[in-house]
Amino acid sequence: MAEEKKKTSFGGGTSFGAGTAVAGSWTSRVDWGKVAEDMKNVEDLIAGRTERQLRRKAEAQELGFEDRKEMRQAKRAEKKSERKAEKAEKEAQEEKLKKDENTTREMLDDANISQEDYNAMEEPEEEDSALPFKSYFPLRNKKSPMKFGGGDASFIANYRKSSPKQVNYGNIRSQIDAVADAYKSQVEALAKKELEAYDINEASAEGFKGFGNGQNMATEYFTAQKEELARLKGEAAKTNYRGKRYKNLKIKMQEIEDDSINMNSRMKELQDAKLEWVNTNGYGPDGNGISTYSSGSNKENKHYLNEIFSKNAPVQMTDGKMIFTIKDPSTGEDKTMTLDEAMEGVYKIDQRSKNALKDQRESLRKSVKDNLSFDEGAIKSDLDYMLRDAGDNQLMSWMHDDLNGTGRSFVEDFAAANTGLSEDDLNPSSELWKKEGFVDVLKEEIKEYYLEISRGTYNKYQEASNNKGSFSEPKAEDTFEEGFEQFLENPE
Repeated sequence: MAEEKKKTSFGGGTSFGAGTAVAGSWTSRVDWGKVAEDMKNVEDLIAGRTERQLRRKAEAQELGFEDRKEMRQAKRAEKKSERKAEKAEKEAQEEKLKKDENTTREMLDDANISQEDYNAMEEPEEEDSALPFKSYFPLRNKKSPMKFGGGDASFIANYRKSSPKQVNYGNIRSQIDAVADAYKSQVEALAKKELEAYDINEASAEGFKGFGNGQNMATEYFTAQKEELARLKGEAAKTNYRGKRYKNLKIKMQEIEDDSINMNSRMKELQDAKLEWVNTNGYGPDGNGISTYSSGSNKENKHYLNEIFSKNAPVQMTDGKMIFTIKDPSTGEDKTMTLDEAMEGVYKIDQRSKNALKDQRESLRKSVKDNLSFDEGAIKSDLDYMLRDAGDNQLMSWMHDDLNGTGRSFVEDFAAANTGLSEDDLNPSSELWKKEGFVDVLKEEIKEYYLEISRGTYNKYQEASNNKGSFSEPKAEDTFEEGFEQFLENPE
């Protein structure tokens, strides 16, 4: 009977590598322990249990992801989103540039500036290159200063300083001023449209929509506040409520809630300011279409208010403040300011004093009718009372507005007098105004001026009457003859 064949596996025995190695065979030269270790490493690699894999998984979990794969997917999605955002921003910028160019062309048309003149602003004529004058600002390959949004303020400023001899293509300064005036006219048209459409009953419900970019600004702000509040609450939930960190988190959460509540107050302030703008322009519920802004108001700042309230100036929340982006009509350059800054130097007619002076004129008329002499003491007393607590707004109105119905103003007669001071000195923003005692002297000069105006009114009534009363003679021909000497640098 044939001998039964012995059952063995590869390497001998009943398992891989098991059994007795035959001397001199290849199995005797294999490190079967190393083989088993390598097989174990392969199994760990496949199962994701290597030290490196476990470490990277832990790092991903610390960042809030389940594993590295999920983290890579999130990063790819984030990069994709960033590329989309960059593309959208680039398209928006191109659209804005296109819009600015169209706006510029329209303004140039409104200002009657031809295409040839417009091109001349871009590049001087070739013959200028032969002149010895060397310009201190580049003219070639320079964008036009008229393109609002891309304007170079210093470039335009240098243009304004240039003389016709240096620039051989017309009066560039008047052309720039014409474009600035055209832009102001556009804003005034927008302001008038907003004034005519204003409805006080809808204004409160309109909220931030009544301002440029107001709705987007409010949405972004409240979304950011909500997300930050949720983050702080999440941190607080993981923190020991007895600890100092928990108390600090609660303080931050309360600050966010308080700031969100204050947002409503800011909105109310803006709405109230817009209603004041509407009323002062004469378009309120009882308006007659006549503006009650003082002639002493800063014209540039009045323009800025028109930009803000006509929704032409976008608003953003920055460091807890409402910041408006204004377009400077002279340069096309963007400038930012708060509403308070835009309102600086903007004054209203002192209507209360105007009414009192009207009553005073009626009293003078009655005095002439009753054949009474001019009561200088009573007039002085009235003026003292009306100007007893006069601030900047009231003083500017008394100087610049025709409060007495004569068709003249204090500054007009002041400019004609030889006082040694200029009209610019009579402004709250001047250095002279801030000097001790100047405002008090100015008040006295204003009182003397209005006293003489009243005296002149009395004499006119006397001349027109049938009575044979006596005229009141002024004490001095020029009311500005004395008073400001102490504030002159070189008094004669």
